[in-house]
Amino acid sequence: MFCARCGFALSSDQAFCPKCGQRIGVVVPGHLAQAPAQAVVVVQSAQPLHSHSSLMALLSGLLIPGAGQAYNGQPVKGFFFLFFSVLLVPYLWSVLDAYFQARRIVKEGGRYGRGGLGWVFLQGWLMLNVAVLAVIGLSVAGVLP
Repeated sequence: MFCARCGFALSSDQAFCPKCGQRIGVVVPGHLAQAPAQAVVVVQSAQPLHSHSSLMALLSGLLIPGAGQAYNGQPVKGFFFLFFSVLLVPYLWSVLDAYFQARRIVKEGGRYGRGGLGWVFLQGWLMLNVAVLAVIGLSVAGVLP
């Protein structure tokens, strides 16, 4: 076996390369061309990729401000878009951002971890709570009868 970074010959019991200090079993992308063919080690992902849809991100972003970002796995960004989307420009920005981020995620093969329709539901729940609090606040202030 050979080191993926420097190509140094290694024994099977070594955890690090004695020449360059690279951890054994980790592929260094920038140095693959210099390493021998035996050094290439496939590193499996810890979590499988989840399927993703750019159309779903677009539609959820149109219905609930910031829900497209929540679907893409960016709930904090969606939270801020929800509160600033009372203006037209941030709302349109959130919809376009959700769509293009989802296209990038689909191009990369899917998403890891958080995101999905559960997060869209949570964003909708947040929007409903904000609307109820706004109505209560306006009623207490005497603006609404």
